[in-house]
Amino acid sequence: MLEEIINYKKKELEKRKKEISLDIIIKGLSLLSDQPKAKDMVGLLKGKERINVIAEIKRKSPSRGYINENIDPMDIAIEYEKGGASAISVLTDHHFFGGDIEEMTMVKRSVDIPILRKDFIFDEYQIYESCSYEADCVLLIAKILTQEELSKFLVILHHFDMSALCEAYDEEDLEKILSTDAKIIGINNRNLQTLGVDIENSVRLASKIPSDRIIVAESGIKDRKDIEYLKQTAGINCFLVGEYLMEPGEKTISERLKGLIYGN
Repeated sequence: MLEEIINYKKKELEKRKKEISLDIIIKGLSLLSDQPKAKDMVGLLKGKERINVIAEIKRKSPSRGYINENIDPMDIAIEYEKGGASAISVLTDHHFFGGDIEEMTMVKRSVDIPILRKDFIFDEYQIYESCSYEADCVLLIAKILTQEELSKFLVILHHFDMSALCEAYDEEDLEKILSTDAKIIGINNRNLQTLGVDIENSVRLASKIPSDRIIVAESGIKDRKDIEYLKQTAGINCFLVGEYLMEPGEKTISERLKGLIYGN
């Protein structure tokens, strides 16, 4: 599945580069004097006491199809902020996840918490593009990047005072990330090849991550019990949650989010 996504994204990116060149994006960034400074994701996730949730805006996924098709991303973002989210993740891939990079900018301007661009980033063009669309943080998936690419992308992000959520699925991914100065390390509980999910992956990899890094458990978090288990077993207090919050249900989005964070 991952290979299929990347192959599609490469073709999509080549088309985008022809429409707007990297030079134009960089020139535009140099002319922007009024662009809001990126919010400090690292500082907000550092707290060890409270549960930090990066709440995700996610219409669909390759594994499930549509989760919640008819949504207003700005309304969802406001609900997330009201519910206590530490940050908001916006899926910007359209073909596989139903997202839109322009929606990310609208979400950014609707709330006062950091915005993570979640996409399949493999080219420096996408880093500069993320900055031009006002992301505060960018997902970097170690599985699709070399150690050199990870380091290079982090340098560009830091130049713009942005941060990265560097994602690992296994020890090989983690080795790449730990060789950089990445501050936020995500552990993906979803196997990107088979799409299977196991939250024990967070327990396994968390023990190999130095205490000065921030750990975010990703995928498979479906209730407060999962959060309490990962906090007690692996010392994790940051979580990226999407499907559980996006599914239609009796409780509002903010109520479900408060339940995850505060346990009520």
